[in-house]
Amino acid sequence: MATLFLAEAPRMEERLQRSSIDSGGALLREVHTLASCASSVGLLRVGYLAGEIERAMANADPEPEQLAALQAMLSESVARLTVWTDARMVEAVT
Repeated sequence: MATLFLAEAPRMEERLQRSSIDSGGALLREVHTLASCASSVGLLRVGYLAGEIERAMANADPEPEQLAALQAMLSESVARLTVWTDARMVEAVT
């Protein structure tokens, strides 16, 4: 399940970044979906960070610096998981 999530994660992250430019409501939907999906497959850090972005967005006037920092941490976490998953796939083949 985590592998399937990580296959979709770059597209989710792209939509998340695009939504942050477009509107708060779209960002809130994307980050809620990301948080739910990540948490449901046991990717707790990704789920937590997405949830933190969601909570920050629930604030009437979210701080752009806080959102940018959380999105950077989220991107880094997804990237690390992708590297880890790719390494596990190579180990499984060899």
